[in-house]
Amino acid sequence: MRRNRHFLRTYWVEALRLWLLLLWVDLRLWGQSWSRQRAWILEEKPVLSETEHGESSAREPSAREVQKLTLWSHLLLHLRFWRVRQKIPCLALALVLRDRAKSSGMNPHLVLGARRESTGQFAAHAWLVWGSFRLDPLATSSLFTAFQEIELSRDRS
Repeated sequence: MRRNRHFLRTYWVEALRLWLLLLWVDLRLWGQSWSRQRAWILEEKPVLSETEHGESSAREPSAREVQKLTLWSHLLLHLRFWRVRQKIPCLALALVLRDRAKSSGMNPHLVLGARRESTGQFAAHAWLVWGSFRLDPLATSSLFTAFQEIELSRDRS
């Protein structure tokens, strides 16, 4: 606990910014209609650049950008206990990280995934991807299949 306090005190300005953004995201998820939420959650794809072969690919993040995203992710893990809503924590965390990154000129995109639990229940998860870098504060994205991957496997069938 002592280490957590020191960590938050050292980065209090960024922690405050992320906490306010987390409150804003929670209120937006709670107070908007589904159609407005859907438009906001699934907003634009990352800007793609043309490769020499004419294929599109997203730019890889620099080491400094990865370091910032990782720091914000760690701060959010400490701040998530002071949320307005306790439901859908992965989506709220991913949206906060995406919005914070975009305000800093970075361009990760949100990935939504799903899996079927052993009990037969449906489970969903949200995380960020930027090039080959995967940012998942809860570290469970490897257990889920991204919706884009589901669509691709259906097309091949």
